[in-house]
Amino acid sequence: MKNSVIFISGLIVYLCSQVAICKAQKLDNRISIYAEYITGIPHGKGLIEEKNFIYPSLYNNMKNVDGVSLKVLYNNHTCISWGLAMTLIQASNWKYTDRLDFQGSKIGMQSISPVIQFHNQYSGSNFFNRVKSFLEIAPVVGLSNITLSDSLFLIKSSNNPIIPPKNSHNLFFGVKTSVGLEWSVTQSLGLVFSYSLQQNWITSILYNEKQFTGSQLNMGIILKLKKDKHFFYQ
Repeated sequence: MKNSVIFISGLIVYLCSQVAICKAQKLDNRISIYAEYITGIPHGKGLIEEKNFIYPSLYNNMKNVDGVSLKVLYNNHTCISWGLAMTLIQASNWKYTDRLDFQGSKIGMQSISPVIQFHNQYSGSNFFNRVKSFLEIAPVVGLSNITLSDSLFLIKSSNNPIIPPKNSHNLFFGVKTSVGLEWSVTQSLGLVFSYSLQQNWITSILYNEKQFTGSQLNMGIILKLKKDKHFFYQ
């Protein structure tokens, strides 16, 4: 029994002497996939005056604006990532005082954006090991699908009746800037919160607006792929 205790004690001492003390192993990632929910707020005047023509805004008076976004970013630099984002947004519940021009109308917008993201450098420890702040800039191109509840035009004809248009599909261009934070919950999963401002330019036969602006609050999850291993020895 005494010999067994001496043997086990000696084995433990030997094994401990062979252990290399490592401070930590941290994982960064190269590819991130973002799935986000969007809630938007239109900006601008509710009533637009153009020369001698005054009319209520279609975009600026939409009360319900929300959607989803899917974004993929590749991190090829310590402080820069780039990628592509696709966004789907729905707008409804048009209201402006006692006017009924666009009441019941709906807007569906689909857009695609090449994205460049500037962020703080990865840190193997402390606060920036889990939290990343970022600034994004993205040109936007998309399609706005307008469906009016009632036509704004009255077309008279002595022959066959003419049905006024209620739908319009219009190409728009814009610029979007975003600021936000990412929090790494695990090495493969994270959360993202951001605020963005977007300016757009558009032309349509159903309204005279040439541009519209909106801000968005985004929240979602991040799936982290293609890990980079960082070893820290003490």
